[in-house]
Amino acid sequence: MKKIYLIFALFFGLSFNMTAQETVIGVWDFVGGSTTGVIGEGFTTAGTNDVLGWLKNGDQTSATDVNSVVQSGRGITGNGFSGSFLNGLDITSADLVDGKLHVSITYNNIDLTGTGTVQQLFLKGAGNSNFGTNHRMVGLKLSHDATNSDIKVESIVLNNGIQYGGSKDQGGLGTSAVYSEQITLGTTMDFVNMTSTFWVGSPGEFSTNPYGLTSATNDINQSTSWNAATQTMSPNAMLKFLQFCSKNGDGSVEIDQFKISTGTYENTVASGDGETTTPESGLALQGIIDFKGSTGTNGKAIHLLATADVPDLSVYAFAISSNGNNDLSADYTLPSGSASAGDHILLARDAAYMDEYMAASTIFSSVIEAGSSVSQNGDDPIALLLNDVVVEQFQDPSTDGTGTDWEYTDSWAYKVNGAWTYGGVQCTSPATPTTWDSDCVYPFAVGQQPASFTAPSWAGNWLIDPAAGALAVGPSQGSGQYYATNENTATERACLYDDVYTFGDDGSFTNTLQDQTWIESWQSGVDDACGTPVAPHDGSNAATYTYDETT
Repeated sequence: MKKIYLIFALFFGLSFNMTAQETVIGVWDFVGGSTTGVIGEGFTTAGTNDVLGWLKNGDQTSATDVNSVVQSGRGITGNGFSGSFLNGLDITSADLVDGKLHVSITYNNIDLTGTGTVQQLFLKGAGNSNFGTNHRMVGLKLSHDATNSDIKVESIVLNNGIQYGGSKDQGGLGTSAVYSEQITLGTTMDFVNMTSTFWVGSPGEFSTNPYGLTSATNDINQSTSWNAATQTMSPNAMLKFLQFCSKNGDGSVEIDQFKISTGTYENTVASGDGETTTPESGLALQGIIDFKGSTGTNGKAIHLLATADVPDLSVYAFAISSNGNNDLSADYTLPSGSASAGDHILLARDAAYMDEYMAASTIFSSVIEAGSSVSQNGDDPIALLLNDVVVEQFQDPSTDGTGTDWEYTDSWAYKVNGAWTYGGVQCTSPATPTTWDSDCVYPFAVGQQPASFTAPSWAGNWLIDPAAGALAVGPSQGSGQYYATNENTATERACLYDDVYTFGDDGSFTNTLQDQTWIESWQSGVDDACGTPVAPHDGSNAATYTYDETT
């Protein structure tokens, strides 16, 4: 009997652990400052809107934890609303374990100093058909309550008749606009018991007033039962996307984790950080360019080298710490595309100028016009980011490079065998027509100058002369042994005589065959006759010519 009891106890314990488990729908632990999240198994979203870059903005140096992000500067102008995230999530009560949906956010620091400051998040979707897909169903809101001298905490409750959800005042946090302790705020939609419940830490962790806050308004607001109309609507409700509203004012917030889950909630803030490691990058900084340029700004570029195959360039970005402001938030994210190991990629402010100045489209594997985002001033540090994590840093981001030995104003910085080399300040000023005319040729362009070409006096458009022997084919120059035109060819093969042969001033050669040209049987499979040009002999291939004045 004792053995049977032990087996039963083990079975009971195992069963209990299997049911008391959280299922993550999506979690963002901001490991190493990355804003890329993890979508749980069995849940999907549409597109690439799973990266919560909205929550990371401004100077990150105030972060108290490397596995967190700081948001400042949002909502200074405008209404403070973000775009939508997690589009296509499309969760209904049938997708939930035990009918529960948990939304939580963990702050390491909250500073709502300023006028009209607010931190708000909500999941929206299709509930009451009158509201389309913009029915707010669950969320949290923080604002500064000057009257009570604290941070007001509110939760959003699903309500069939209110598009923006019912707002429940949960109470106050702290004794001013600033709260500097870590706190996890959460709310749970329960589709079985038809309630919305606010909590701190974990559901039920603080079961009595003030429920984990500094002060609470009343017990009724902490857990709210849905009204009859909401209960009727709820089985068909569908949560479709996530949105934020941030007005930082003069302050900022530091966020350690954001999570959406179902089942039995677990506070995983500490365990979610894991071991902080820098992801392995397939790109590296190869050169930083600040040529003088023809306008003073069009000579700026960033040179990247693919050190491995990169299937998706769009996970990479660069950050410019202007005047050493230590801002490592992305200034430009690369467009979708791929690269192969060994590829040289130029992110140019003005691609046309870079073609003119150093034949960029010829010597680089690819040239991407990044516009005014390429704005470094020759004394600015540059960071390469992979999924918002810094994987390479050119110089200290908190340092203004003016007067340093690494300044590259009107010049360049270039990596040789892993070490940075420099052209010398203002070495491209005054501007020259090409880098090969300057006193400091960009190292990657050395030896790659396009060959010079002197156009012959007869360059231009030519037609075949209708005279006999004008076109001849033979075993040697000038021979017509195999074939030569005669006095009747111009009539018999008229479509051949309007083909244009263009000898360009730059050494290029093109053959324009018009709508029809003479087609041989080996091309068409039928008798020789006029017909539509057949590739590759249709004039579409690029070609060049040389001329030595004797042939």
